[in-house]
Amino acid sequence: MTNPATEMYLDPWAAPLLEGGPVDNRRTLGLPAPHAENVARAAAALANTRGGDLLLGVALGADACLSAPAGLSAETAETALIDGLSLVDPPITHLVKTRLVEQAAGAVLVARVRMSPSTPHLVTDGGGIPRLGDDGIRPVASRRELDDLYARGRGERERADRLIDAMIEKLTLAHYAFYSVAIIACTHEPSAEPFSAAAAGLLAPPDDPFVRAFGLAAYEPRSGPAELELRGPEETGAYLRVTRSGCVAAGEVQRRPYHEELDQAARFRDRLESLAASACRLLGHAADPVMVPHLFVEGVRGLRLVLNAERRITTGSAPQDTARYALPLGDARDPEYPARLALEAFARLESLFRPPEA
Repeated sequence: MTNPATEMYLDPWAAPLLEGGPVDNRRTLGLPAPHAENVARAAAALANTRGGDLLLGVALGADACLSAPAGLSAETAETALIDGLSLVDPPITHLVKTRLVEQAAGAVLVARVRMSPSTPHLVTDGGGIPRLGDDGIRPVASRRELDDLYARGRGERERADRLIDAMIEKLTLAHYAFYSVAIIACTHEPSAEPFSAAAAGLLAPPDDPFVRAFGLAAYEPRSGPAELELRGPEETGAYLRVTRSGCVAAGEVQRRPYHEELDQAARFRDRLESLAASACRLLGHAADPVMVPHLFVEGVRGLRLVLNAERRITTGSAPQDTARYALPLGDARDPEYPARLALEAFARLESLFRPPEA
């Protein structure tokens, strides 16, 4: 059933030429002269509030109607958006989709920003945390507002945390002779599409680097009513696991090395990227591919990473056996996202594998 009140507003995402009645100014912002700073402030405000549309190249009048385009080129608008989003922390690029409307008077770039599950977002050049209210964009001005943003972020991630907790329980080795490392992730919005795609034969394509490295395509997955799991018959090796609720795990199980050196640092980053790429590939089948990832390691107490193989420089020994790190949300279909995830995961491991003392 539609809401008559919302039918009065022009939808900037659907209107072919952005012509017609007023827009909903509680969810729409216009920037006739966009630059990195004002784009960052507006985009972060939308993500911190209820989401909405950011219109680059056009202004909103007092009656909430759109003015004529300001004469921007498409390239100028797109550059302003990219530069602006780079100033928002945590990043929100995975929450933004764009549509370009070109008219004789200039281009208008429509950027639809989703409400964020990882609030608060701040603008790094000034440190402010903007929100959108009835009086426009304003910074968070009280501890209570900040607590509300944190609480909303936690609430949005509760489902993901429950799914990942359940996956970790099933993957825990509890065996002193092995160690494991895994990227575990789930869709932010509930989705059965990754499970359906995996069940249809897309769980382990031979051209997937992770699948190819461990020969996983040669094995048959074990199928249950709510999950699929693929792993080799040996105690060590790799695995892929997908649940009907939209949770994926890509991981390795290896025997603990007698020399207590886990791997060379650069090679271990490559292994993390391979795991991340497989998790992204599977979750990319979801209609909404925003994913919530975690890094999970087990059995690493006493192990070290090799920083310089020639000079035999290693990190300190890991002081604990098991660790879990939340990683930044992202778009599973973004081809650059697995590399960024691997770098972030490796950076989180610095608290576990500390550099040697000078």
